[in-house]
Amino acid sequence: MKTSSNDAVADAQRAIAAEIRMILLDLERDIRAEMADLSRDENKIERTVENARKLRSIIDGLRARIEGPILSALGDVQSSELNGLVDVVLAEADKLGIDGGLDDITQEDIRLLLDGNIKVLESMSKNWEVGIERILARSITGTVDWDDLSTRLGATIETTGETSGAVVGAAIAGFHTQVRTEYFDQEDEDGNPLVTWWLYSGPDDARTRDFCSHFVGTRVTLDQLDEHADDFERTFPAPPSVSLGGYNCRHELIPLVDQEDIDRYPIGPTK
Repeated sequence: MKTSSNDAVADAQRAIAAEIRMILLDLERDIRAEMADLSRDENKIERTVENARKLRSIIDGLRARIEGPILSALGDVQSSELNGLVDVVLAEADKLGIDGGLDDITQEDIRLLLDGNIKVLESMSKNWEVGIERILARSITGTVDWDDLSTRLGATIETTGETSGAVVGAAIAGFHTQVRTEYFDQEDEDGNPLVTWWLYSGPDDARTRDFCSHFVGTRVTLDQLDEHADDFERTFPAPPSVSLGGYNCRHELIPLVDQEDIDRYPIGPTK
């Protein structure tokens, strides 16, 4: 028997991406409403002290909102999704007939991973501030057409949402892989890992990295996989047992427990 958690990971990625899109659309709507209060001259925001004061208030409010309630809301959604993925791994272990529990080291590692993903959100939200502030700051020069400014704001928000969704999605996939391998790499009573062999599973098509193409459909141990971290044009800094082929890799490591499943797959790498 072998199991896959890709659907659970994809669901978590969609949930956080949807939350990001909703927050950014709300933010864009509110910014537009506040900017509408600035005086204009021939469709250009006037370069006045009053407008500068109002713009500073808008930017300060933007920072406070992103660093406060927005970051908090994103953190809540992400924590819920990540803890849900921990439950998915535990359910997977139960389905495979493995009950290793979570030892103290694994629990602490999971806490560190959760903290690390919060750092990803903090960095991402800071980029939101910088990108949107840059657009707003241009508006007070008195030379920027309002329609052009509005278009740039919308494009920035859209690009920010897409980029942020990809960054957080990659972090979620990495979290799941690490929790999964941490759990199944725990030692049993005899000092052996709960799972020794893993199936390198996923597509093998035109988009597949050279590294992944050498391992897809094969079985590997985590140590063996990491020995090839710098082979087959792989340059990503995190080891393959954590990130597989690299950023946003489409593959996953599936624990192999039954001897029949283990024997079915050749040892990687092939080709």
